[in-house]
Amino acid sequence: MPYNPETYREKREKVLGVRKRGISVGVLAVVVSSLILIGFGAVVIPKSIAWWNDRNLEDAIFKLKDGGPWPADVVAALGRQTGVKKTVTDKGGTRLVITFDRTVFDARNVTPLFEKNSLNAVLLNRIDHSQHMRGMQKE
Repeated sequence: MPYNPETYREKREKVLGVRKRGISVGVLAVVVSSLILIGFGAVVIPKSIAWWNDRNLEDAIFKLKDGGPWPADVVAALGRQTGVKKTVTDKGGTRLVITFDRTVFDARNVTPLFEKNSLNAVLLNRIDHSQHMRGMQKE
């Protein structure tokens, strides 16, 4: 009859003083590394999604030459253009910020609308949307 080590395992462990305590090093390593990966993912994934959604957005800032406020109907008509995500005027209504998708819309496409409404507008700045938002947060 061959020797079977499993038969006397409990006696051997009792004599040698082998006791199973806690979790093994391998399990601990897996738990710690998965916590690190989950934390890293929680930080990076939302920023990546936000960048992916805003990667093609630009802001164009316009002002009327006479310095007056923008007519509400023109602002609403600009908001209905294809590719325009948002139109916002500042507190006094003198500056108009158009947020648009540069793959669909271009800032030059608004000049016919301005000419149709006999508005003399000046393009003050054309800037990447995320850069504009960072600048607004600093102010």
